[in-house]
Amino acid sequence: MSIQKVTNERSKHYGEWKVRAQPRDNAGNTVNLPIRYCKGTKNDAKRLYDRLVVEFQQQSTYFQEKQLTLVEAFQSFLDSNKSVEAWEIRTQRDYEYTLRILKEYVPNLLMAKVNELTIQKFIRQFAKDHHLTVATGTVLDKRIRHLRYFFNQSVGSIFAHNPVPQNAMKRWFKKSEMVAPDKKRYFSEQQLHQLTSYVIKRLSEVDVTDSIALIGILIALNTGCRPSEIQALKWDDLVLDPSTEDYDYHVFHLTDSYNQTEGKLTGHLKSRVRGQSRYTLPLDKPSYHSLLNYQDKQTKLLNRYKIKNHGFILLNIRDFKRAKEGRILSQESMNGMLKRICRRLEIVDTTKGISMYTCRHSVASLTAAKGMNIAWSADRLGHSNEVYLKKYVHPEQSLSSKLLNVWLDK
Repeated sequence: MSIQKVTNERSKHYGEWKVRAQPRDNAGNTVNLPIRYCKGTKNDAKRLYDRLVVEFQQQSTYFQEKQLTLVEAFQSFLDSNKSVEAWEIRTQRDYEYTLRILKEYVPNLLMAKVNELTIQKFIRQFAKDHHLTVATGTVLDKRIRHLRYFFNQSVGSIFAHNPVPQNAMKRWFKKSEMVAPDKKRYFSEQQLHQLTSYVIKRLSEVDVTDSIALIGILIALNTGCRPSEIQALKWDDLVLDPSTEDYDYHVFHLTDSYNQTEGKLTGHLKSRVRGQSRYTLPLDKPSYHSLLNYQDKQTKLLNRYKIKNHGFILLNIRDFKRAKEGRILSQESMNGMLKRICRRLEIVDTTKGISMYTCRHSVASLTAAKGMNIAWSADRLGHSNEVYLKKYVHPEQSLSSKLLNVWLDK
């Protein structure tokens, strides 16, 4: 390391630090890099020296890496993340789909030839061939985000700038080609009450084996939980809210979620470290009693057929083989049941976009419409304040009417 203070008063760099980095190349030879000057302290000069060495080391692998094709580099990127188990299985498969698209469209594209134009042409052709919707949150948008994240790893070594810029979709497609994202569907307060009443009524009429999806929907309508959290619920999770001693509020204590792809519990809540937990919004009294009723029927059925009681609320008792294996009812079954109920009650013009997540959006919107404390509501729904406001809070229909009246009466 060569760092010296310039003491010659006639030098234009007087008072600065002279930095000469001399790293070794891959063959072990010393390389004299151009001299640089640095103002500030000696520590500032040391940091400049370290940066020069790092930049040289990155450049030393430049030509070697540039001989890779984009497909080879992306494959290596996937393998690295898979080896350290950095991603969930679903994320891994999502990136593997992006890799298949690259193999189909740019199988021989060298990293040396990659720039924004080549990626834009590929993305536009992919969208055209598959008649893809050009909008945020779509298949196309996800491929773009995957590539941007991948190229970020090579900025500074192979690329000076990421060939997939921020807001790439807006830069690469004309406005006339883009589609406004679908608005999230949600139920009004009146519709939530209507759905809840209908589900409770049906639970008193149908056989226990036909009640599982109804129970999942009832929990969603009350708590706004994610479907994967509802699937993971056990009867032991139904507890009294510990935050108050004045009233008996029945809530769920969430500690786990269910990975439907792998057919097992994840061991943690979504986007949370292991060991973190939270309490849900409370169940209303009729819903709570319906749950207890179902628990009694479920227990009797399991005992009658000598099936091990795994403790899961949504144990798939419609299929005894699956029940013995501790398998949980699928989200698709609950989504299908919810759509059939919506059609039966005629509360929506179309069931497109209706799913268990619609219950979550609706409950979150209702907490805001009722003026609930944001921090408390976000915590009960399992989100930060920012995400809660941005993603899940929508104008509630009845509130909109009130506000319009307020405005006209100004």
